[in-house]
Amino acid sequence: MHSHYHTVQRPITQLLMWIAILATVVMLLPPLQTAHAGSVADQTKIHANETTSTSTFRDPHTDGEYALWHDLTRSNSIRCSNVEAVRLGDREDVIQLGRVHNGAVAAIDDGKAILGSHEVSGCVAGQSNGIPGGVRLIDLETGAVTPITGAAVQAVDIDGDVIAWLENDFVNPAIEPDVRSLWVQDLATDEPATEIERYEIEDGGVQLLHVDGQRVFWVRWFGANTIDTFGQGDLVEVMAAQAGQVPDLIASFDGGLAELAIAGELIVTITDDRPQLHDLSSGESRWLSDNSASDIATDGRYVFWTEGEDRRVQLIGYDWLTNSRFILWDARSDSDADDAGTVRDIDIQDGTLVWVHGGYNTWMSSTHAARLANHLPSARRVDPGTTNPNWTYYSESGHYLANDFRNYWENNGGLSVFGYPLTEEFDYLSPETGSAHAAQMTERQRFEWHPENAGTPYAVLLGRLGEAILEAQGRDWTTFEKADPSADHYFEATGHAIAPEFYDYWASHGLDLGYGGVSFEESVALFGYPLSESMLETNADGDTVLTQYFERAVFEYHPDNPASSQVLLRRLGAELMESWGW
Repeated sequence: MHSHYHTVQRPITQLLMWIAILATVVMLLPPLQTAHAGSVADQTKIHANETTSTSTFRDPHTDGEYALWHDLTRSNSIRCSNVEAVRLGDREDVIQLGRVHNGAVAAIDDGKAILGSHEVSGCVAGQSNGIPGGVRLIDLETGAVTPITGAAVQAVDIDGDVIAWLENDFVNPAIEPDVRSLWVQDLATDEPATEIERYEIEDGGVQLLHVDGQRVFWVRWFGANTIDTFGQGDLVEVMAAQAGQVPDLIASFDGGLAELAIAGELIVTITDDRPQLHDLSSGESRWLSDNSASDIATDGRYVFWTEGEDRRVQLIGYDWLTNSRFILWDARSDSDADDAGTVRDIDIQDGTLVWVHGGYNTWMSSTHAARLANHLPSARRVDPGTTNPNWTYYSESGHYLANDFRNYWENNGGLSVFGYPLTEEFDYLSPETGSAHAAQMTERQRFEWHPENAGTPYAVLLGRLGEAILEAQGRDWTTFEKADPSADHYFEATGHAIAPEFYDYWASHGLDLGYGGVSFEESVALFGYPLSESMLETNADGDTVLTQYFERAVFEYHPDNPASSQVLLRRLGAELMESWGW
């Protein structure tokens, strides 16, 4: 387990530069490399090709129950794909969905796969095994196949009963304009497919479909570029429409982008080799990393991408709801990674992540899947059965405290004040400072590491979880009824007074700032100022108790308990994590 200031992978001078940048641009730092990151390994190797150089896997997709992928075969200069699927969990035999052109596309949702392809005369040189073009819908449970269209198709997607596809009408785009038409059909109705829009772009293109409910998103670009670069260096537009409606311009990118994914209110891109998030609901954009990245995916809350050096990569996750970033998989610490080389082609849906391990100098590859819940910072770690002077493992919660966080926990109240650790370390983007910090959740608090304060008592700071839980409840503490300024233990800063039932506890506990005893400043540093008056509230256990909110804690009064435990602290960390789905 490394110390906090050694696990950030850049010199201190660069870190200071980042802090300056973060004052104006929201950006996350690389996650900490603790010895236990990614140690919960439920990664399932669905299918592998480790002995042949004539095929490789690519473009996996999942609906949470099934996963599908392309087994791309190669013979001479002609490439074709076998589209294959498997039911996750019970690991049934691989389902063969059909053979398609290597430029074909596939998607999956709710147990239904949709395949689209160009028509080709043969997959192996000299053999007559032609593949028809068009769109086919396949029920993965029954195997039933429903033809949708016979036109050449470049992109498809499905969400529930709504499907969309992009038809190709060109013969040779170098001679004729590239004519493409967008179609959408609701399979739950008897209505025929509807053409959304038709493009005739001589020096541009249309690519990437995403169906989200009734909305269809797509990308168009302007400039003589290949499909694989999404018009890198030129104007790129993200469009959206429903059947029968005029398309809307959702976003534009002047300079192009290498990768793009859409879900819910999020558009995520790789621009200038870095991952970036665009929030359609607020109009906010933020960089997610300063490192070179590739293969980005999102489910509308979580974003995943790969980054790394020396052909050894990490699979990085970001949680939009909590502004948290973590490592899901690290090739450098994975003993099985030597024959895999890298991670590529990611998809996430319904709490399941799929990806491909593949080598750089070989076609050998394997398709993998994992439940996201087993790789979040909150996932329990395995008891190592060993001890270390720099860290402690707590079997009660299945997590570690290490180095400065453990020292802070032990020196400032331990279990009674903070509770057990509920996560491993991760990166947290603080709304108070706008900066990214190494963080760790305990039952009652969030620890934040501030390297700019290293060597002082303020290197570890506590989160304002009392205020955060009020925000999660939709309550604004500034609107609470204020105390009489003449009341005992009144705080002008917030307009509230500490109730007599709570004051002795508040004043007798505090952070160790080196003053001797427990000073007023040390109590403020631990709990903060009161944000409310005392009030009767029903807690998570169903008990109605006298309660008072502070900046960093919530006090409860239990008069029937022994004197030493009449004042208890709410498990704010656990409450917030439950609201996050962690």
